[in-house]
Amino acid sequence: YTDWSRDSLIARLHALESSSKPTTTIPTKASLPQHKSSTFDFQSHPTRHIALKFLYIGSHYNGLEYSGNAASLPTVEEVLFLALLRARLVPPLPNSTDPESVLAWPGPEAINYSKCGRTDKGVSAYDQVIGLTVRSRRPAESTPGSENWDDEKDELPYPTILNRLLPPTVRVLAWAPNPPENFSARFNCASRTYRYYFTNPMLSPLYDESGTLDIQAMQKAAAYFLGDHDFRNFCKLDASKQITNFTRHISVSRIVADTATTNVGDGTASSGVYFFELRGTAFLWHQVRHMMAILFLVGQRLEAPEIVKDLLDIEKYPTKPVYQMAHEHPLVLWRCDFPEID
Repeated sequence: YTDWSRDSLIARLHALESSSKPTTTIPTKASLPQHKSSTFDFQSHPTRHIALKFLYIGSHYNGLEYSGNAASLPTVEEVLFLALLRARLVPPLPNSTDPESVLAWPGPEAINYSKCGRTDKGVSAYDQVIGLTVRSRRPAESTPGSENWDDEKDELPYPTILNRLLPPTVRVLAWAPNPPENFSARFNCASRTYRYYFTNPMLSPLYDESGTLDIQAMQKAAAYFLGDHDFRNFCKLDASKQITNFTRHISVSRIVADTATTNVGDGTASSGVYFFELRGTAFLWHQVRHMMAILFLVGQRLEAPEIVKDLLDIEKYPTKPVYQMAHEHPLVLWRCDFPEID
């Protein structure tokens, strides 16, 4: 090209560039043929009613119950519902535009859904239980070979399936294949146990030298909760629910040292981790956190242990005094008892 003029060289470059362009265009999503996504046929699969046990870290969630309202944090049920829908374990709401959206949740009546206990924002659970009807691969009793069916070996691995879709702050622990007929996680639960964890001292001595709690006084106060009592002075009153019966039965109420972290020595209180353990058949709204708040006042020597007896006496204190309930994060739904399926 040494003898070519400048204009000839430019013309040649343009010709080479044109010949190097691809002769085919890269297909875009819009240009590809559109295929309708195949719908999952739930009618062709058997179903069964099961119970699921799971745990969750409450600080990541706006409580257990899904309400449909927009919030900064999701609820535990919201992520659980999404996992059940995406795993095709429950059918979506008919005519749903997005079968993998929480808006496609079919509702409690459609799948016989029930839950053991509703926990509020920030409260954790290590033994929450729900009941629901899910897809199964268990054959009908009349099917040849059904007599050799093994729930543990042959059924869908429900915990494994759901844990692959759930965030790490929610874990399915186990499932019960044969709950009682007409099982309800709410009404079949014989008792619920809560634990509220705290340290003694409450605050580091570097910041507060008076933070040491009187554990023995707290134990004495906690014992006054045992039995049947009217707990209207130990709960958050909700006028919209129109509750008239505030009597609840408490079978366990005690302050316990966590032996893994606390050296109790000769039995006297020492520094470490403790928890308030409370067991009953049912609880009022924020009842445990209100009870713990009063126990903290006793532990800080601001009230005598007998304050519990006084507040349980509705004739003496007909209206609830003003006090701040304990923080939600140390509270855990520790255990739900189901004698028929445990």
